[in-house]
Amino acid sequence: MGTYSFARVVTGFFMHKSQRSLIFDLSVFFGSIAVLSYFVWYGFYGPRSFDHAKVVKRLVQEQQKITANLESRKKSLNARVALLRPNSIDPDMLDEQARKRLEFANKADILIVKQPK
Repeated sequence: MGTYSFARVVTGFFMHKSQRSLIFDLSVFFGSIAVLSYFVWYGFYGPRSFDHAKVVKRLVQEQQKITANLESRKKSLNARVALLRPNSIDPDMLDEQARKRLEFANKADILIVKQPK
């Protein structure tokens, strides 16, 4: 009598070689299906899914709108600052700023004070 390993006894005692090959092939097939199913499920429902990509695109669009608003505000403020530079000071702007800061008005002036929003 020869020596037999435990695996050979379990798999080979009741099955022929073709049956063992069939079981191995089926286990590899179903294991592959399980791994593929895992990745497909995460592709549709996971944290980096197709739906999440739509949400991220919407957030990017909102941030781009906010950025455009801030850039337009920055341009208008830069234009006002450019009027106050010493080499290109605008007399009207200077007069406006002096009256605001000093709270000074002429008797003939009509002042309309608007509250900032």
